[in-house]
Amino acid sequence: MDKSIYLFHGPDTFQIKSKINNLINKYNVDDFNVSNYDMEEDDVSIAINDAETIPFMSEKKIVVLRNSYFLSTEAPKKEIKHNLDKLKKYLDNPVEETILVIAAPYEKLDERKAILKELKKIAEIVPCVPLKPQDSSAWIKRQLGKENITIDNDALTEFLERVENNTEVLFSETSKLLN
Repeated sequence: MDKSIYLFHGPDTFQIKSKINNLINKYNVDDFNVSNYDMEEDDVSIAINDAETIPFMSEKKIVVLRNSYFLSTEAPKKEIKHNLDKLKKYLDNPVEETILVIAAPYEKLDERKAILKELKKIAEIVPCVPLKPQDSSAWIKRQLGKENITIDNDALTEFLERVENNTEVLFSETSKLLN
């Protein structure tokens, strides 16, 4: 059985976006049934109220909590008093038709927080960390190889230095090489 609650965490925002888009495609959820809430702007209870409502003319809906700083050790740009009890109650009894995605684009999560401990019990937790340089190198070679393009080691090293291990830039610049 698929999970209905996901936690995507780590500094690689490109991977987080990709994983959210993969869920949207996997469940074939239309734009009308995808809601995004920025936890640096919105109280979590607003997003949970949305998660508790049934989807509109669809089998599934996706509610995304972006910038979920309340799981991290980092201080937010703007402090919001979140109703984490409401989130905990939802975690205890999630709505079957809703997929709740919690995105925490932070280096570290605060393992001491009770809400994170609850999430670890029920959520699919996916770390989103940048590729290691050797993995990036292998990935680029595979992508280019699919188009019968080769790259010498000096050019590959220069390319990797320029993208600075940023997955989004790596993907974008590799796409340019292929076109």
